Amino acid sequence: MAKEKKICLDCDKSTQKDLPSESSTSSSSGMPCEHIYESVTICMNRHAGQISQCKSEWEAFKLCHEDNKVNR
Repeated sequence: MAKEKKICLDCDKSTQKDLPSESSTSSSSGMPCEHIYESVTICMNRHAGQISQCKSEWEAFKLCHEDNKVNR
């Protein structure tokens, strides 16, 4: 029997969003989660946009964003 080829949706560039440009990252400037978003951007750049490699960074950003959304 032939081995089944596994499909990784996170790995397919056609299912991924483009990374924010340098000019769009400035929109997070001065925002409560700015420092966490910077770590997300660094991780995404380091891993060529592969979200699966930056799950902990994205989770930290999500939690920060949720915390600050409640406090507004």
